[in-house]
Amino acid sequence: MADTESNVELAGMSPAPLPRWPLLVVTMLAILTGFAFQGSRGLYESTEGRYAECARQSMEQGTLDEPVLNGENHWTKPPLTYYVIAAGLKVFGNNAWGARIGQSFAFVLTVLAVYYLGFLVWGPQAAFYCAVVYGLSPFPAAAAHSLSTDTLLTLFETLTLLAFWLAVRRKRWYYMVLMWAVFSFAFMTKGFPALLCLIGPAIVFFYLRRQGEKVPQFFNPLGIALFLLIGFSWYAEKAWTHPGLMQNWIMKEGIARNVSDEARRNAEWYKPFTIYLPLALFGTAPWVLMILAKHKQIPWPKGLWRRVTAWQHPVEWLFIVTTFTIPFLVFCLVSSRLPLYLLPLFAPLALAVGKGLEWLVSNRHLRLRSIMLTAVAVTALVVVGKGLFFLDIPALASSKDMGILARDAGPILEKYPNSDLYVLKQEALLGLQFYLHTTPIVRAELENAPEVLKRAKTEGKHQLVFVRRKKLEVFAEQIDQRVYKVEPINDAWSLIVITPPEAGAPSP
Repeated sequence: MADTESNVELAGMSPAPLPRWPLLVVTMLAILTGFAFQGSRGLYESTEGRYAECARQSMEQGTLDEPVLNGENHWTKPPLTYYVIAAGLKVFGNNAWGARIGQSFAFVLTVLAVYYLGFLVWGPQAAFYCAVVYGLSPFPAAAAHSLSTDTLLTLFETLTLLAFWLAVRRKRWYYMVLMWAVFSFAFMTKGFPALLCLIGPAIVFFYLRRQGEKVPQFFNPLGIALFLLIGFSWYAEKAWTHPGLMQNWIMKEGIARNVSDEARRNAEWYKPFTIYLPLALFGTAPWVLMILAKHKQIPWPKGLWRRVTAWQHPVEWLFIVTTFTIPFLVFCLVSSRLPLYLLPLFAPLALAVGKGLEWLVSNRHLRLRSIMLTAVAVTALVVVGKGLFFLDIPALASSKDMGILARDAGPILEKYPNSDLYVLKQEALLGLQFYLHTTPIVRAELENAPEVLKRAKTEGKHQLVFVRRKKLEVFAEQIDQRVYKVEPINDAWSLIVITPPEAGAPSP
């Protein structure tokens, strides 16, 4: 079943028209989508700023193996993501391009991985459509333009699934070893949540063995040994050299973050219905909309929805359904919920939608020309959408964009060199630290005012407090202009300047 004819026969489909050089078409569209204007938008607070600043500080201090942030170890994620970001900063500089360029490479490689995964699961005809669905759906494209662990995690998880299907189709044990080796990098990207990607392959393996298929051993001893060596050794070494760290990973990062609402990330019971369900249903638009428009022409498994193994192509659909559905339910049940958590599930989702598109084209219910025109249109929309940030349009400016804040605050900060920096009533502005290459910007509350005033007097330095203008309006009447000076930065931010008293002057 390794050759093309066997894959076509396995998927049970008639040859469908494809563009000439389909892999080249997919690659070019993915490169345009992933690389165009990748640095046009500044880093947003707080996630992008945190990852970029942690990578910058760790690189400069030579501690990428033990990431640091503002003088303390930052153990929330394994170091692989920081290595990738640091490599981009080293080549492209301390800017958004440098921080996000690794995302671009990961996105393009994921599109290619989905192409070959579709080839192995459905055959060469459907591979093109699967890759187009992943690479030109709004959610994966937007995720690649946002700095986090999830785009890199999706690459390694998709490669893990690809290695598994190589083992299934080609019956070679060393592909199972490869699967565990690649999975090691997924584990080194986000830790224990990466284990979810192995559930579907494990179920398919046991199903195939039960059906009498000669599939290489899933729990290959050499593969597991490689996983422990590559993926788990870092955890073991750091837990050994830092007592209490393993307990922190398990109790705080594992249980507390996902069972309680400690992380404050959409813990309300209804959030899966408002965040995850719309993404699952329409995150692959416009492609899923094409299928919905032609749903009457598709031979759905009527009366057999609960029995995936009774569908046509049971192994393939069992893989897609379990690889998507079980992690999706887990994400719904835990209390920490962010949209990007679903990104790795878009690889199996692209296999399902891509197969649907291929069937519609093969049976003349949909024209290849419509697919190609839509692909070009989506590529153009993504590129233009990212390019609009390059034009610096005020309507698109966000108060979360630390690149804009750094640019607008720069001339003001030059008037107060060597000042202490604060931000009022919100988390530290790590993205602003990244751009200014400065000391920590400390979070402050109104009740900290006496302490800040005391520092201005005792240290003889200006104390500068960043504050959103909306918050400033709330307590504007409390500001004593003899002590505080307010300098507007832009429409979203202002700077409260506390000037040190002159020598011998009375304390305010």
